[in-house]
Amino acid sequence: VSDKKALISQVTEIVEAKDYSKAISDKMKELQASWKDTGFAGKQNDQLWTEFKAKLDEFWQAKKADGEQKHAKWLENQKGAIARRRTQITKFWDEVKELKAKAMSARSKEESADLMAQVSGLYEKIKELESQIGDIERKL
Repeated sequence: VSDKKALISQVTEIVEAKDYSKAISDKMKELQASWKDTGFAGKQNDQLWTEFKAKLDEFWQAKKADGEQKHAKWLENQKGAIARRRTQITKFWDEVKELKAKAMSARSKEESADLMAQVSGLYEKIKELESQIGDIERKL
């Protein structure tokens, strides 16, 4: 009985610590496996098992909720990254339009060529941002 109560105490401490790392998860699995090694606890066995199992369930449910919360935050961050890149692309397209208009009314071929070189640089930046968006979307 004291061995089973010690396991319940250890599991309770872990649940209260709210640490869901792999090491702690592995520790919980070890504690669960060692339950059988403690043997039969007589009349109290079922009551102790119910208490132990409830703490295990509490841990695994909290771990799952923690993982879901972290995933939701990650997803939100990724969507924000996509939105920021799309905003930057829109700004670059606006710059491209302005530069092309200036190039059309440029006073010299050199000025026009310089403006079109800037347009080309913006195209490269747009292409890179679109590639980054594609990479992020593939992760989602």
